Amino acid sequence: MYNVHRWVLAIALLWATSIAPAQTGGDVAGRFEIVKGSDVLFRWTAAEMAAMPRASLTVKDDGLDVRYEGVWMHELLDRAGLPLGPKLRGEGRITGVIAEASDGYRVLFTLAELDASFREPHVLVADRLDGEPLVAHHGAVRLVEGGDEPGTRSVRMFARLRIVTVNEAGR
Repeated sequence: MYNVHRWVLAIALLWATSIAPAQTGGDVAGRFEIVKGSDVLFRWTAAEMAAMPRASLTVKDDGLDVRYEGVWMHELLDRAGLPLGPKLRGEGRITGVIAEASDGYRVLFTLAELDASFREPHVLVADRLDGEPLVAHHGAVRLVEGGDEPGTRSVRMFARLRIVTVNEAGR
């Protein structure tokens, strides 16, 4: 009888962990942020993002065209007060933007490559896929990069952008 109870408990635990909510990105309150050091430069929610100027990006996913909708990353960086366009000089040219996921995954961009005055926009902070909200394994928001090989620098469960300079990253 003792073994039966252990099996029932084991099955119940497996079932409970299989229906636990997936990590969705952002912090526990569903906020996303841009940080530099210990300073939060800009923070937003998915609802606030839905009211921002919208854009779309079509990329390949397993050989099929898919259309993401969201906000260009350079729009968010501008709202955070980062130097873009003619203001992007000196230290700004050696500034990195690390996109972080809630599961610890990270990718690196340079601020200059994200600046729409240097290059066509190609990095979208997306909340919709083919007209529908993102599915759970993407998280509430996903960073989609359209200029590299598919998926190379895309970030599921997006949480934050961390601003760093070469001096901070080490020489």
